[in-house]
Amino acid sequence: MKYILSALMLLFVLASVQGSFAEVTNKQMSAQIFEGEVIVDAPPEKVWAVLTNLEQFAGFMGFQWQSGNKTVSKVGDTARMKVWSDDTTYFLTYAEPNKELRLALEPDNASYICQKRWILTPEGDKTKVQLIDIYTESSPQSEESINSQIEGWNGHLAKLKEMAEGS
Repeated sequence: MKYILSALMLLFVLASVQGSFAEVTNKQMSAQIFEGEVIVDAPPEKVWAVLTNLEQFAGFMGFQWQSGNKTVSKVGDTARMKVWSDDTTYFLTYAEPNKELRLALEPDNASYICQKRWILTPEGDKTKVQLIDIYTESSPQSEESINSQIEGWNGHLAKLKEMAEGS
C-alpha cells in the first residue's frame, strides 16, 4: 500500500509539473538577403575607417547615431542608433581589420534581426567592397518594397564610396 501511495503521489507531482511548462511552437518567418559590391578608389584602410566610425556609418546608411561607441574595433563594441523609426543596438560581432567587418542590429521591439557583412578586397590601389545584408521579416515583402530597398542599398554603397574616396 505504501508503494502504491508513493507511486500515485509521484504521478500527481509529475502531472502538475508537466502542466506548468509551455509548449514550444514554430513561427515561419521570411528572410531578406541583399548582396552588392562597389569599387572604391581608395585602399582598404580608408574604407575600413569609414565602416568602423559609427557616426560616418550612420551617415551613409541614413541612420542616426545616438550613444555608445563612436568607433568599433573589438567584438562586443556597441552603439545605440535610430534606424528608420526603430531604436536599435548595433554591435560588432566579427572584425578582421581591413578585410571583413560584421555588425548585427537588433531593434528594441525585437521585430527582426539583421546582420551586415562587409568584405574588403584590395584591387591594386582600389578596394572592392562587398556587402551582404541579411535580416528577418515577419511576412514576405512586396516586389515594390524589395525594389525600393535595392535602390536604397545602391545609394548607400555610392555614399560609402564617396566618403572613403574623400577622406
